[in-house]
Amino acid sequence: AGLFWVLPATGSLEASPVFDQDRTIYVGCMDGKLYSFEPTAGGKIWEWVAEGDFVMGSPTVDGVGRIYIGDSDGNLYAISPLGQELWRFKTSVNIVSSPVIADDGTLYVSSTDGVLYALGNTAGFGRSQFRQHLRMLKESGR
Repeated sequence: AGLFWVLPATGSLEASPVFDQDRTIYVGCMDGKLYSFEPTAGGKIWEWVAEGDFVMGSPTVDGVGRIYIGDSDGNLYAISPLGQELWRFKTSVNIVSSPVIADDGTLYVSSTDGVLYALGNTAGFGRSQFRQHLRMLKESGR
């Protein structure tokens, strides 16, 4: 296996990167930013700055491309595919876990305050709903 590209970060990368249906790569960094990269050459598309000092957990992406990430100040953010903040939800303390989206669109995230938060239908399509939607479009010839 050959190396495709290397991209040095400005801070430590503590979590796994994720990608969306277009293969765009998203990764949170200990410098307090969320980065978006194109997959072919690793070129940076955008960077978004969180309110907290670090972004430790992996982001998650919903079926319509919105990115969800927590930060060290206890904020959970929804970020558009263009790198713009859509909304935030405040917990008591650090979010170091990765948010999870259920098939019904419920967004779950835990915080170091010992609480599991379930945010109702904020995520649009869940992952399997999006796959089903694409399948229906394909079958209808759209």
